[in-house]
Amino acid sequence: MFSIARRASLGLLSLCVVAASFAASTVIGLVVANGSFQVDRSSVRGSATLFDGNVIETNVSSSQLQLNNGVSLRLASESRARGY
Repeated sequence: MFSIARRASLGLLSLCVVAASFAASTVIGLVVANGSFQVDRSSVRGSATLFDGNVIETNVSSSQLQLNNGVSLRLASESRARGY
């Protein structure tokens, strides 16, 4: 009986791990600013990891996007971009 419960628990755990790996977003870069900005409507100060599909909105200060593929992009103040 214990063996069946243990196998069922391991199977459920394995399924959760596989499902979580499919749901995880891909990291595509880094956002850096001298001040605050927003990532998906959440306020951030300094820097943040950029995931595929994130929306970056600058406030008073500009921000720099540094993508993993080597591309660099500067956003002016009061601007918005979505990273892919």
